[in-house]
Amino acid sequence: MLSRRAVTMLRSPVARVAQVQVRGIRASFDKAEEPMLGDYPDIDPFPAQLKNPYKKYDDQQDRRNLEEPLSVNDDLYDMWSPDRFTHFKNQDALKYFIGFLTIFFGASYVATYFVPEKAAIPREFPYEGLWKESGGTEKSKAFFGQRSE
Repeated sequence: MLSRRAVTMLRSPVARVAQVQVRGIRASFDKAEEPMLGDYPDIDPFPAQLKNPYKKYDDQQDRRNLEEPLSVNDDLYDMWSPDRFTHFKNQDALKYFIGFLTIFFGASYVATYFVPEKAAIPREFPYEGLWKESGGTEKSKAFFGQRSE
């Protein structure tokens, strides 16, 4: 098994890209990470959602021109990918969310003090809650017993 693995590694034309330090478990990657791309240009991805919407494009919906080269992972950065929210920083969004939860649960806690009393007295059943008349046994007394409200 080990000899097969060694022969396969020697036969492989692709150079190893990641060097891993055993003690630090640190990996470094080169740009030649994907050998199947060949001489395709390495383009830094830019989300189409952040491009200028008022500029004229050949494909106005996807905000791209015809002869424009695409990124390797263009489907992750086109107009149909998940939206990028740049309105708030992550810390501000977390503050607002915690504030919302605080107000919501605080109002719920305060509302429990304003619950009105019941309009009628609770029902009471004879013979310890009619558990025997409901078809129960001594073991299932808690299950069959009628509870008062």
